[in-house]
Amino acid sequence: MDNLLKDFDPIGLSALAAVIVVFSTLIRKALELAVPSLVKDERKTGITKVTIYSSKLAAWYNEFLLYLLPYLVASVSALFDVPFIYGSLDTYTGRFFFAMLVATFSATIFKLVKKLLPRLFGVTVDDDKTPSSFPVV
Repeated sequence: MDNLLKDFDPIGLSALAAVIVVFSTLIRKALELAVPSLVKDERKTGITKVTIYSSKLAAWYNEFLLYLLPYLVASVSALFDVPFIYGSLDTYTGRFFFAMLVATFSATIFKLVKKLLPRLFGVTVDDDKTPSSFPVV
């Protein structure tokens, strides 16, 4: 176990998490551009937020399939034996389980970095996602 852990590079682990987030986002955006009816409609009525789906497929897509997307990307990435990322894991099964673990935490890591990066540079982000220290053109 100690030999296995010393072969892992934290930069490789971070690279795998970034790859999972980037490819999941690209696939999601491509699907939503190709099929605009998949995008959910959120409306505020008073103090409550109502989510409206255009079809059952859109509800399944938003509530189930999107959560599986990082795991799909991770399982495909495990096909490639990259020592920088996987260290001494030489079987697909070992890389698969490692990639599944990273996929589980990739969204959390991404959200954490997304919140900490603006604070690091002194930028405040409003609710409309427009950075307040940048001029709006």
